[in-house]
Amino acid sequence: RTFVVASALVLGLAAIPAASFAQQAAPAGAPAPETPATVADVASLAGEWALNMQSPMGPSTSNLTLTAADGKVAAEISSEMIPKTTITQIFKNGTNLVLKYSVDYQGQAIPVILTLTPKDDGVTANFDFAGGQFLMDGTGTKKKV
Repeated sequence: RTFVVASALVLGLAAIPAASFAQQAAPAGAPAPETPATVADVASLAGEWALNMQSPMGPSTSNLTLTAADGKVAAEISSEMIPKTTITQIFKNGTNLVLKYSVDYQGQAIPVILTLTPKDDGVTANFDFAGGQFLMDGTGTKKKV
């Protein structure tokens, strides 16, 4: 009986490298990996945006400013509930722009991923708070300046 348990353990440990390699290989047709966004990636979306969102708690609006100048991309976001927050982690994933930042909620840093997908004259916007714990979807329209 000890031999059977030890053999199973050895075989299980031997399978770990193979399983790890299998997980690292991207499946065919997988989406493009995130890459740091360039000025060219953000140029068409640069400006001030109103993101009108729907959530289980009701509607909300966030103000997003995207900039692409001097070889740098940056963003700032604010809403009634969240003070102005600077976003420096901006990525491109296929046609999506992915912004990653944290907000302070009662002394806790909550990670946020905002995904913007260009659509017609606007964007679709998806917020993911705390790794899927709270989600909001909506649309964004560029403000007239």
